[in-house]
Amino acid sequence: MTGESDVRKEEEATNGETAGRPSSSSAPAPSGNPPLAVVRLRGLPWDVEEDNIVAFFKPILPLEKENILICLGFDKRITGEAYVRLPDNATRDHAIKDLHGRLLGTRWIEVFRANEEEFNAADEKRKTILTAMSGGPEAADATRRMNLTVVKLRGLPWSCNEYEIVRFFSEGGFDIQTDDVVLGVTPDGRLSGIAFVDLGRTEVAEKAREVLHKKYMGRRFIEVYPATRDDMMRARRSGGRAYDGYGMMPPGPMRGPMRGGFRGGMGVSLTNNLFVSVEAMVGLLMAAMQEEEEATEVVEEEQGEVTGEALGVEVGWDRTEGTGIIKF
Repeated sequence: MTGESDVRKEEEATNGETAGRPSSSSAPAPSGNPPLAVVRLRGLPWDVEEDNIVAFFKPILPLEKENILICLGFDKRITGEAYVRLPDNATRDHAIKDLHGRLLGTRWIEVFRANEEEFNAADEKRKTILTAMSGGPEAADATRRMNLTVVKLRGLPWSCNEYEIVRFFSEGGFDIQTDDVVLGVTPDGRLSGIAFVDLGRTEVAEKAREVLHKKYMGRRFIEVYPATRDDMMRARRSGGRAYDGYGMMPPGPMRGPMRGGFRGGMGVSLTNNLFVSVEAMVGLLMAAMQEEEEATEVVEEEQGEVTGEALGVEVGWDRTEGTGIIKF
């Protein structure tokens, strides 16, 4: 009995010392610790900001900006994806249930379950990309760490083929073969205006980006950005179809209207308006949609067809059929 009494007194003394101090198992995580649950957003606008995501989550909870990670591609453009940390699994499930398929601006947003490892991996990739593209003393080291032997070409003419890309690189002093090239195509088999080229070595890929970025192929200047072999392999496995982060094809040249419709976007067809300029069509429809996305590339003519490229907007126009399509 004496032994049991001593043990009881010892426990009471211990409890008295810890009174008013929560146990480690029941204490809430300190405010400085990251939340436990993560969701991934897909389909975000190219110009999305943290404030937009905070407003998107407002029906669920007041979101702190430090719990938002907007993903970047190797061209430093927003990919259309983001990760958001949430306090617990219940909040995560609530967010997926209530926010999946809701509009942010004019885009339908998908919300998926993710985890802390994915968040951290995306954060590390973002930091490495920004370092690699900074041009600073650490840029070369960051590029080598990513093992970026592949470059992504954007803005290619719709009629471009592998041999023209080989010649484009040859004129810049780089020896590649047609097997090193993967052309991006649309779901109906037309070229999307992008391609991937494997240079074999990181330092060669770096040099190609320096030499060929914004060089002309015909009348079009070509943008050259870092990419990975995974990017290239995904495009090869899907028959060359390389989608951007918005769930649709990256902006590129279009050959008249897309009769099959647009994948993931909103298309508006205008028929028999032969005397309405493409610029007027863009202005009219964007005003109607209350869009404020700013066009950054001029309208060109290619073999009787007009193509317009803009950030977030694609225009196709077929003079023979008098049909135009604008994609937001």
